[in-house]
Amino acid sequence: MRVAVCDDDFVFLEMMEKRLKKYECRVDKFSDAKSLSEETGSYDIAFLDIELSGGELGFDAVKHLKIRNENCIIVFFSNYSQYAIDGYEYGAFRYILKNEPEALIDKRIEETFNEFNRRHKILQGQYKGKAFAVGIDEIYYIEIFNHVLKIHTRRGEFELYRQIKDIYADLREFDFVHCHRSYVVNLKYVVGVKDGKKLILKAPEEVYIPIGSRFKDEVIRHYLNYAGGAK
Repeated sequence: MRVAVCDDDFVFLEMMEKRLKKYECRVDKFSDAKSLSEETGSYDIAFLDIELSGGELGFDAVKHLKIRNENCIIVFFSNYSQYAIDGYEYGAFRYILKNEPEALIDKRIEETFNEFNRRHKILQGQYKGKAFAVGIDEIYYIEIFNHVLKIHTRRGEFELYRQIKDIYADLREFDFVHCHRSYVVNLKYVVGVKDGKKLILKAPEEVYIPIGSRFKDEVIRHYLNYAGGAK
């Protein structure tokens, strides 16, 4: 995995490198957007300071990063919160304030690597002789009927003979929630909660998934944590 960090603050640059080493990735450091844009290789994740010396902005490097790898995960950081909205217009996954508590910065970094793992994790199986392999990032939700799982994805529906609690155990670390005894949902596609009783999904049309009473407190907590972390 290749990770780029671009910042003209060399102290912060070194600090970021130390933080990222725990993830066993190759870290390339840049002090300006121009040198990063001229790099011929591609990156899986890029941490970019928005305000750079000489009037440059970290935004300037995003286009070049996306040309080389359209799935590159972008994280912006800055000393000022007013840039956050602009950052998300460039498709940023997270926005980090440099003066945030260190524990929160570490959490944002961990969330970024979890997102990378999510995008590259594959769920595979077969049912009645039909095999499938689908990225978990493509899964909207999973339901069970007559002991058979129906997996609803961006590429269609797949079936699998397996208990729902077992598949949830494999997916829960990737922001899936077991919201009902018959449903597991990918929080990435949840756009709201209706009356505390249903999750609203964009999948791609609007879908309402029931929340079981014994699951409600945990589901709402996970949803609020996920929605809050995305800001």
